[in-house]
Amino acid sequence: MTDDLAKIIKSNPDVVDETLDADTLAVAGAHYIINKRLVVKDNTFQKHLGNGESEVIEGQELKVVIVRMAHSTSRIYYPNSFTQGTYTKPTCWSSDSKVPDREVLKPLSNSCNQCPYSVRNSVVSNGSSCRLSWRIAVVTADNLDGDVLQLIIPSHSCWQKETLGKWGLKPYIKMLADNKVNANRVVTKLHLDPLAKYPRMLFSPRAAVDSQYFEGLQKLGESEEAVNAVQLNVVPKLPDPEAFGFSKEDSMQPDRRAEADEIVQKWSHISKEI
Repeated sequence: MTDDLAKIIKSNPDVVDETLDADTLAVAGAHYIINKRLVVKDNTFQKHLGNGESEVIEGQELKVVIVRMAHSTSRIYYPNSFTQGTYTKPTCWSSDSKVPDREVLKPLSNSCNQCPYSVRNSVVSNGSSCRLSWRIAVVTADNLDGDVLQLIIPSHSCWQKETLGKWGLKPYIKMLADNKVNANRVVTKLHLDPLAKYPRMLFSPRAAVDSQYFEGLQKLGESEEAVNAVQLNVVPKLPDPEAFGFSKEDSMQPDRRAEADEIVQKWSHISKEI
């Protein structure tokens, strides 16, 4: 980023738009992933549908069907505390909460479980720490063939044991599995805890999915939208190597792999979470 652009963004934070328009993306040439999302703000659910469109959902409960889930948590570390309306570039991140991703230029540690920033309740000078979360893809129960929405579950909503028929994400999925039920075969109710200090979400089974939707939900779970929704995407998707004149056969040749690695490294400097 140039100094001029940094000054513009600092004095006019509204120019930053996490959902870049089609023209900007096309000319930039990077394959950014834009997910339609379900987020929690001011203890209410909101749909963010891209292009600045959002929809507030009344109440603190929402019925959804889970169509895809990441197989593990992910981690992301920001050097500064979050400020509404500003973009902060992450310093380090991990798709599996085990080791930093290969695109991280300066990992804070070689292993997440040995990193001081991943310690529970860790606090650094600015009060921030490495954030752990779980990514899932859902559709709302009132529109089972509608938009696939990314839902990022914060760490304090992942492990909560059963309380009055409500669970954190992992215990909830384990409970379903123990009873031989797939997550996409039940309507799941999301509950927001109004008394929690930080937004906390709990899960409970509310109804069976009608069998006529089984095939459609399976296809939605295999869709590109669902696959992207459960991935940690901090940097743009890199173009296919063939776009640079490399064939699949070239990728097997060590000397040309080095050239490709150099190109990939250059692209990796373009870092932004979508």
